Amino acid sequence: MADYVRCYEPVFLYFLAMQNNAEHQINLKVLRQSIGKGEQRIRQIDKAIEELFEANICGKITDERFIKMTASYEKEQKNLTASVENWKLELENAQQQKVNERNRVKVDIYFTAVGMVNIPTETKMKAAMEEIQRSRKQAITT
Repeated sequence: MADYVRCYEPVFLYFLAMQNNAEHQINLKVLRQSIGKGEQRIRQIDKAIEELFEANICGKITDERFIKMTASYEKEQKNLTASVENWKLELENAQQQKVNERNRVKVDIYFTAVGMVNIPTETKMKAAMEEIQRSRKQAITT
C-alpha cells in the first residue's frame, strides 16, 4: 500500500478528492431535504393552528384545549424555524466550500498496518492519470 501511494500519489489524491466530492454532494442533498421537510412541517403547523382557531370559534373545542394545543404547535414551530435557519446557513457555507479535483490536499500518511485494500485496476489507474493530465492542461490554458 505504501508503495502504491508513493508511486501513484497523484492518482491516490485524485481518488481521495473524488471521494470527498461525493461525500460533499451527499451532505448537500441531506441538508436540502431537511430544509424542505422542515419548511413543509412549518406550513402544516400554520394550517393546524388555523383549523384549531376555527374549531374554537365554532365551539368544537374549549378555550383551555385551544390554548394547550396552540402552545404546543407554536413551540414546535419555533424550534423548527430555528433549525431550518441553521440548516440554511450550513447549506450556504457548504456550497461556498466547493470540493473538486483541483483542490490541493496536504496528506500526511502514516502506515502502521495494512488491512483489506481495494487497489484500483490498471485500467482505472490509467484513466485517472489521463484525467489528471487533462485537468492540468485545462488549468494551464485557463
